[in-house]
Amino acid sequence: MSNLVVFAVSGHRRIQPSQELTELIRQACDLLRKVYPQATFDITTCLAEGADRVLTIELGAALNASHSVVLPLPAEEYIHDFHSPASILEFNELVRSARHVSAPALSAKRPEAYAAANEKMLSGADGLFAIWDGEPSRGIGGTAAVVEHAREQALPIIWIKPIHQNQYQINFLNIPQTNPERRRT
Repeated sequence: MSNLVVFAVSGHRRIQPSQELTELIRQACDLLRKVYPQATFDITTCLAEGADRVLTIELGAALNASHSVVLPLPAEEYIHDFHSPASILEFNELVRSARHVSAPALSAKRPEAYAAANEKMLSGADGLFAIWDGEPSRGIGGTAAVVEHAREQALPIIWIKPIHQNQYQINFLNIPQTNPERRRT
């Protein structure tokens, strides 16, 4: 059995790095190292602005994790969803440093492309790390749908819920006490 443990990441685009958020992520990483003591970690991400990137960078640093990217759209199209040249530069740097980059599924509409990428991301994951407000889905392809899909699969979920600006609550769902059997397909 491989000692690679893959956590998918998902979250809201408006999330920005903060000291409190970093501290919660590191606390969660301490737990992950206890549950998976011999593991090498990989983070699977779509690299959207906000939480996807915050989690990819912070988990990478805290767990010495590599990252793999699942693109929802061709990169030259996806960058139109980013708000600044600095964001595009960060995206390109993270794609270049990725362990693996998966091409997007063919889809004519953005929401379906995001949903397909999220499904592909979760299909190879041992768990999910999400920054989510807990609100119902506002359409397909969003964080609420990713969390629901992970719950349906009974995946371990580390959920950080924004309460107020730079205030968060952490929740652990289905986290095993010891190294669990792999669920990856």
